[in-house]
Amino acid sequence: MVAAIAVAFSGHAASAALEEVIVTAQKRAQNLNDVSISVTAATAQDISDMRIETALDIAKLAPNVDIKSTLAGLNPAITVRGVGLNDFNVNNNPSVGVYVDEVFLTSPAMLSFMMFDVERVEVLKGPQGTLYGRNTNGGAINIVSVKPTSETEGYIRLGAGNFDSREVEAAIGGALSDNMSGRLSVRLDDRDGQHKWNQGNHTFGDIDSTAVRAQLAYDNGEDFNANLSVSIGDQTGTTIPGTSFGTLNADFGTCSGSQILAQQCTDYDGFTRTSSDPYNHDIDAASVALSKMLDIESSAAVLTANWDLGDMALTSITGVTDMERVWAEISVDHTPTITPYGTIEKDEDISQVSQELRLSGGNDSLTWMLGAFYSSDEVETDNYIELTEVSAINDPVFGLGGLDLAWGYLQETESMAVYGNTELVLNDKLTLVAGLRYSDETREFSNAGTYLAFDGALLDADATFFGEDFDGALTPFTSQDDEISEDRVSGKLGLDYRANEDLLIYGSVSTGFKSGGYFGDFTFDSSELAPFGIEEVTAIEAGFKATMADGSAQLNGAIFNYDYEGIQTVIATDAGTFPLTNAEDATIMGAELDLTWAPTESLDMRLAIGLLDHELEDARLGSAMPNAADVQATGLVRYRFMASETLQIELQTDFKYTDEAFREAYNDPILKTDSYTLWNGRVAVSNPSESWVLSVWGNNLTDEVYYPQGFDLQALNGTYMKFLGAQRTVGVNLHYSF
Repeated sequence: MVAAIAVAFSGHAASAALEEVIVTAQKRAQNLNDVSISVTAATAQDISDMRIETALDIAKLAPNVDIKSTLAGLNPAITVRGVGLNDFNVNNNPSVGVYVDEVFLTSPAMLSFMMFDVERVEVLKGPQGTLYGRNTNGGAINIVSVKPTSETEGYIRLGAGNFDSREVEAAIGGALSDNMSGRLSVRLDDRDGQHKWNQGNHTFGDIDSTAVRAQLAYDNGEDFNANLSVSIGDQTGTTIPGTSFGTLNADFGTCSGSQILAQQCTDYDGFTRTSSDPYNHDIDAASVALSKMLDIESSAAVLTANWDLGDMALTSITGVTDMERVWAEISVDHTPTITPYGTIEKDEDISQVSQELRLSGGNDSLTWMLGAFYSSDEVETDNYIELTEVSAINDPVFGLGGLDLAWGYLQETESMAVYGNTELVLNDKLTLVAGLRYSDETREFSNAGTYLAFDGALLDADATFFGEDFDGALTPFTSQDDEISEDRVSGKLGLDYRANEDLLIYGSVSTGFKSGGYFGDFTFDSSELAPFGIEEVTAIEAGFKATMADGSAQLNGAIFNYDYEGIQTVIATDAGTFPLTNAEDATIMGAELDLTWAPTESLDMRLAIGLLDHELEDARLGSAMPNAADVQATGLVRYRFMASETLQIELQTDFKYTDEAFREAYNDPILKTDSYTLWNGRVAVSNPSESWVLSVWGNNLTDEVYYPQGFDLQALNGTYMKFLGAQRTVGVNLHYSF
């Protein structure tokens, strides 16, 4: 196939060479085409033109990448090649690591931020451990911010769009002295939500956020440089309710799947949504008021220092991150006269400290790196819900009567690792790649449990959740105080074959793991709070990177086979509980092909396709992996031309197609996401130097309605709840740089 495509391109005389893309996927600056792993990189121009502003937007870049919000527009879950986090709680580490300026983010809650002043985004596929401080078994996403330079430079971008969106992004930097430089970046966002309340004037999903990053860089010009980055952020707004689908017919029997999805059925109260628009909701006024609780405050500091030791280099990366979040998980659509109806109030505090040291060196025949990593993080939560009107609980015969429910925990994790990686040149064509890692993690789960209060009868006056004081004896319904310690050895062995300067062929075997942990939600039995174990991936991959047509085309491809063991997911027990535990095994095979071509100086195109064949081998579950579409494809076409000597016009469209995918391990067809395609577009006018750019843009131009997440709530209120993807958004931006 490669030869056939090369012949096809050989007939086209190229008048433009592709821009060289430099990445740090292997912890040193390299041309993307020299990196013998599957990497997709987005430059600063890509990030701006494609409006990659949040973690969810990164999914636009590559096939076999799924990123979804799991609850209320928050807690993104990332899956790469079928390996990912199948949990919605904040105390579970991602299977695909997200690193911001090389600092690992320990919780999916930390991914709900706006990206700004970003130099590059890299998506790495497959286990990552012998080059990265915190081990991951699914892949890694590197977000690299623009660093200070000695040149005075900056920009300001103003934007507005539908849903009353307004945004300002700006940065300025330059030399402060002979050895010092600095950079200040800011992003302001204000927009109304896309979801509406049928009973009044209110929107869900509002955002009002401010983020600031200040950096100070020092370089003595000889053997030492350092960069200190300090960021703060604040976001308020409203959370998003799920769209409910009743499951009961007039005789209180279960409806068919088509009837449920057509909204022809009711919940336990005989209620059916009043609007056919899934973005409109029937909710009680008390829950609407609670939706306004969203308040996120975050801060981060990263100190990176580099010493040139002659034949070696030493790098130190110190990160301190804290996030405090108060919000409400809004209940599904229900009879709006019922007050209240199952809205969960949440108070979460997540903090982490990490330290990584890397020593590297090499020559023309040998490149090596040794690393040591330590991190400590805490996750503390308090959750409170009043369920007095939920039918299954308040039923006069089978229910429990008026009920308050509270739960929480303190989770403390320490992770330590040492790792090494080497590349040994065997001859002018062959290079051996080898890496090894030892990891040790300890996780303590304390003060964990769920408390019941029947009209305040079971909790004493000293028990407080969200400021709610309860009367009576403090009697936990479930509880857990436990600790687990785990260690693993993982590694990589690969071989690179440089056939010529334009063709790299590589193959590797690598392993990675995700440590065990604890279920972080309310529980009906203490057995649900027992720890779940490690999940592991053994990956075999072969690929190529071919530069063609005098440098105007790049074709990359890979095939892979994963042996996925101990998959962490929710599995029902015979006792009717739903703990997060380990499934058995899965096999994932797949292929990827990625073409970038610039046939002329005015035109560039990209097309990529990813294929997956996956089987979940556990008799208790379905046969398909969750969040794993069999086919995904991405594409982009960008054309620019001079309308006059002083005016340049640029036209761009991009898309991502995603085949149908199940969203949980049982393969419930009601919760399946149907296949969909998201089309985006952009028209820009600028001067030849692009110091100013005026653009009109649109995302999801066809206004595709799709559901990337859902939950089965039949036992609670006779419904399914599904979360929607974003509607069509359009806007205009003015960018000025200097």
